[in-house]
Amino acid sequence: FRLVGKKKFLPTSDLVVKLAPLECKMMTLRACEDLVFLIAGPSRNSNVSRISTYLEYYPSGTSVKNIAHFAQGVRENQFQQYDYGCHFCIPFLHFLCQCANVRHYGSKIPPKYELSAVSVRTVLLSGADDTLADPKDVARLHNELPASTVVYSEEFPEWSHMDFLWAQNAQQVVYPKVIELLWRYSADNDS
Repeated sequence: FRLVGKKKFLPTSDLVVKLAPLECKMMTLRACEDLVFLIAGPSRNSNVSRISTYLEYYPSGTSVKNIAHFAQGVRENQFQQYDYGCHFCIPFLHFLCQCANVRHYGSKIPPKYELSAVSVRTVLLSGADDTLADPKDVARLHNELPASTVVYSEEFPEWSHMDFLWAQNAQQVVYPKVIELLWRYSADNDS
């Protein structure tokens, strides 16, 4: 946390919004595109002429804790709650234990999310070229969720993480599908 701050990670600021279009005008288009996809991975489907617009809003930031939690999941290869850590924990001297996990969860190890307990209808839309929601991780998620809850799953070839928002053809390929699935599986429509 010391390197990236205590609260916000890559927050959007007025300065970034004002500088992003200028930065892209000063760089080659390829360099600007590389800047955008540094976090979300490369895209074969984005509208390159809109890169400076993307940079006005992206990255929009998150909490440092959220990024740390994501990194923990990658490092541990587990889908588990946030690991607050155990600092100075001597097994036979529990009263000296400074294990934040024990305070939060009652155990030294953070509990795993019990995907088998999920009961809400779930749609999985993923990209075959996604580096953040890797296809292997999406397949693992699909396998760990109860079969009765995954009502639809589709992997889009050559799509990466941000293509669901930025692809030139998202309004033809994805958005109608999302709207149709929302209508089909909405609470008012139990079909």
